[in-house]
Amino acid sequence: MSPLEPTATKEIGERAADRPLRLLPSLGLEIVCVWMLFFAYGALHAPPPATGEPHYLSKARHFYDPTWCQGDLFLESTDTHVVLYAAFGWLMLLVSPEATIWIGRGISTLLVASGWTLFARGIVRRRGSGLAAGSIHCGLESMVNLSGEWLLDGFEGRVLGYGMLFLAWGLGLHGRRLAAAAALGGAIAMHPVVGSWGALATLGGWLFCRLMPGRSNGAEAPSLPFGQRMASAALFLLTASAGVVPALRAVGGTDGPRADAIQVFYRLAHHLDPTTFDRHAWWAYAAMLTGWLLCRRWEVAPHPSAATSSATMKPPPPAAESRRGTESEGPSPGTARRWWLGCVLSSIVFFGSGVAIAWGPRPVTDENFPLRELRTRLLKFYPFRLADMLIPTAVALTATTLGFRLLASERHGPASEEHQRHPPLLAAAVGVTIAFALGNGWVQRVRPPIAPWRIAAWRDVCAWVKGNAPRETVFITPQVSWAFKWFAERPEYVSYKDCPQDPAGLVEWNRRLLLLDRWATDEFHDGFSVDALRKLRRLTGATHVLARDLGPFAVEPIYRNEVYQVIELPPDNGEDTRSEP
Repeated sequence: MSPLEPTATKEIGERAADRPLRLLPSLGLEIVCVWMLFFAYGALHAPPPATGEPHYLSKARHFYDPTWCQGDLFLESTDTHVVLYAAFGWLMLLVSPEATIWIGRGISTLLVASGWTLFARGIVRRRGSGLAAGSIHCGLESMVNLSGEWLLDGFEGRVLGYGMLFLAWGLGLHGRRLAAAAALGGAIAMHPVVGSWGALATLGGWLFCRLMPGRSNGAEAPSLPFGQRMASAALFLLTASAGVVPALRAVGGTDGPRADAIQVFYRLAHHLDPTTFDRHAWWAYAAMLTGWLLCRRWEVAPHPSAATSSATMKPPPPAAESRRGTESEGPSPGTARRWWLGCVLSSIVFFGSGVAIAWGPRPVTDENFPLRELRTRLLKFYPFRLADMLIPTAVALTATTLGFRLLASERHGPASEEHQRHPPLLAAAVGVTIAFALGNGWVQRVRPPIAPWRIAAWRDVCAWVKGNAPRETVFITPQVSWAFKWFAERPEYVSYKDCPQDPAGLVEWNRRLLLLDRWATDEFHDGFSVDALRKLRRLTGATHVLARDLGPFAVEPIYRNEVYQVIELPPDNGEDTRSEP
């Protein structure tokens, strides 16, 4: 599927604006600059290991080495991001986890930078637009998000998914439709949710162009030939299937309705339930959306140089020549902007539909939430994710377009003092924006869930476990923990962060959390006796407890620092006391 249909007639001014896009050295240099910005921003705003990196990369390592942390509930649950695991898991077998993160970040941010730069140039039609828009986007991302979506905070599936999505859009805007179709399917392969919503928005933008055509100054180019349409569709389906097929294994089953409720209203409510979104973020996004819609009237106004040159039109090419150039001709600036408007509006429609589906009192029950199972299942597909990303992206692109019009010199105007002063002003504006993005990214950096003064103690106890606990041990860890498998390389009985994504795994994850809560409530009598610890071992099969506030225990810890202690659970006496919570 092609993001856009081409138009054959182009103004001389538009062709002059498009010419820099074909200069590979300048484009390559800008991609490198954007890559450096994105890489630096991610390193400052989300120092490794970031929130999702141990989650994804532990799964990737286990994909290649199933004996690693054998017995861990999350690692042995259904794999949903198989392409990511297959593409990068082998690195974990060759280099250290920290090196894997930096290599992964370098590759993923390079992919995002390449796609972003092509995409921004396709919309703004100016050199430097990728860097300018990228700096604005980083600044906005450092300040606010609505449903917990982000682009650059670490190495995980969504980063690669957005990288492929922007690459697909950039290639489509430059007339590379076969490559765009493959990249769009690749976005789904890397992250089925991100890629699928992106594909739907791509289709929405195309439909918007069909339903709301702009003024035409000449004959329209013929549609893409049937053979190329079929080839594009085949490439899209082939690459997308690599992500869709594994993801389908995590959908449905007898545990589906219960698992959906756990996921939507408990574990991932900050992503999936709009009633939990931050009130200030709602106002911030409303302001961004309003400002973007108001500023579009100046964005779509004809540039003076283009208006001057519009009197001289290039005649439509012959039909045969047009067909030969179909694969290399991109859309006109007006068509590209209309398509992008359709994409953003589509994401807003998805978002509004999610709000309508989620509307109702809390807590959710069958009585106050009609069609509960259906509505919950629809919410689990993240309808808010794409708008969370595209609204600040739209603001960044529009601000860049207006900034170029205000500061950049007239391409066809006479040389003057004002003409010479504009490029330094433009460079200064971009430099200030980059400085703000990096500085605010560092100030507002993502911190581990553990209190700062406890991090050293946490790393210490994890290092002790890695060096002293046998590989076959299974640990019960605190609910507020941080990347235990990443640091200690031992399996966990259950981890609040590492939640399985398949229905059976989700239900089992919830059962284990409830079991631990019930055990702690029932067995605490001024501490935990030896019998209580034996019972915990029988109920869970765990061999050790890593505790912070839990206790006191009737047995001495085998290791202790100023915050944490490791308790070895006594062997059971053979009595079967397993129960369901």
